[in-house]
Amino acid sequence: MLAFGRYLLVVTMKRLFERPAFLLVLGCALIVAAHFRWGVGVLAWVAPVPLLRFLRLTRDVRSRVTFAVALCAAWIAATAKIVTAPLPFVAALPMGFLAAVFNLAAYFAWDWSHRRVPPGLGVLVFPAAVVPAQSRRGCSTILARGTPASRAAVRCSWQMCRVTA
Repeated sequence: MLAFGRYLLVVTMKRLFERPAFLLVLGCALIVAAHFRWGVGVLAWVAPVPLLRFLRLTRDVRSRVTFAVALCAAWIAATAKIVTAPLPFVAALPMGFLAAVFNLAAYFAWDWSHRRVPPGLGVLVFPAAVVPAQSRRGCSTILARGTPASRAAVRCSWQMCRVTA
């Protein structure tokens, strides 16, 4: 009886991971959860997986627009959680939208290339697109533009890119 229960759980989970709507909601929820104040670093590593799976399962323009809107909403929600007293809550909108735009560029670069390059190279496209997008995002916020902290973050991210390459 226990084996049958496990089998049912596995079959149910397998079906869930084939549903694009579930993958989109799960990926967006993981993005928001990864940016809590107490931080769950592992979620930041896992969050792109359901979103990339969503892009692989869907192919039409409507799903890409839905993906873009959902990712913008997730990044605005993630940014809204960390906006504090000196900034008004409305500041989360442009900052979250900007973060989403940079991440969308990386996701859509992977989406465009994973069907056009060999599978071994296609795996490397997303990390190669995310590193510059994340480092540029840190420099492009209203408060961080041109500050020594933003320049140090860019230097650090490019050094990490050189180390991992």
